[in-house]
Amino acid sequence: MPNYQGVWSLSAQYQNRTGWPSPPSIALHGAAIGDGTIIGRVFIETTGNATDFGTMAQGSGYYQGTVSNKVRGIFAGGAGFNDVIQFVTFSDGGNTTDFGNLTSATSNSYPGGVSDATRGVINGIGGQTNVLDFITTATTGNALDFGDLTEARQGSSTANSTTRGVFAGGENSSNQTSNVIDYITIQSTGNATDFGDLTKPSKMRSGGATSTTRGVFSEGSFNTNDNTLSYITIASTGNASDFGDLTTSPSWTSMTSSNVRGIRFGGLVSGLAENTIDYFTIASTGNAVDFGDLTAALYRTSATSNSHGGIA
Repeated sequence: MPNYQGVWSLSAQYQNRTGWPSPPSIALHGAAIGDGTIIGRVFIETTGNATDFGTMAQGSGYYQGTVSNKVRGIFAGGAGFNDVIQFVTFSDGGNTTDFGNLTSATSNSYPGGVSDATRGVINGIGGQTNVLDFITTATTGNALDFGDLTEARQGSSTANSTTRGVFAGGENSSNQTSNVIDYITIQSTGNATDFGDLTKPSKMRSGGATSTTRGVFSEGSFNTNDNTLSYITIASTGNASDFGDLTTSPSWTSMTSSNVRGIRFGGLVSGLAENTIDYFTIASTGNAVDFGDLTAALYRTSATSNSHGGIA
């Protein structure tokens, strides 16, 4: 209780911490084709248009691998980005800051990432390889080798719980789309294990929406337009199942989420970039609903948040 002057002691504040307000759930999209170095922001619990958050300090590029904790969003590699890792602070706005370097360049490849509260793991290192890197998200420094995927590929869509990271599909070493789903234990190191298959061979860094229990992926791939969403239960193994549909049929889109709601940013539809933002409830199945608009029509972007299932 507060004292007679209405002031709470530190111990009383801590005892009543369940009443503290939670920070807002923030989703960011990274640099993309259509808007060079701009980072955009939405507040996931609401609906509305994106606003400018800041810019990529390391130059233009697209389809970075993304990981995060509650404080930082981290963008790693990407087409044209070589081995650069950079980060932003969700509560601030502004340009990225240098974090370190990946173990190998990712120029002209499309990395993906999974993370829990303390560690991020990134694939697509050096193109269509099976290499996984990891970083400690609260620090800065160079990435270290984690292990290998079951199949060499780049551009996997991703999902994570607080324990497990999932890499779904991508482009394999034969330049073909893959339906392979692998999983890792994020706090370990070592090789991935087969999880199951996607509903179709697809995916080129569509990202993923993820709660602590479920991952949802978009089926859009390369220049193949598809509005299909599929889902998995992260703690189990098995093939993906149909979830519902996006409001449009994009390729080259991206997704992120809070622990409750998935967000989709932009994409390429019939050869044209779009500014669409969709949302859906991860625990349900069903079609996505319009959220608002991006600041520009974008495709080949990346996305991350401060409240996805790995850190919820």
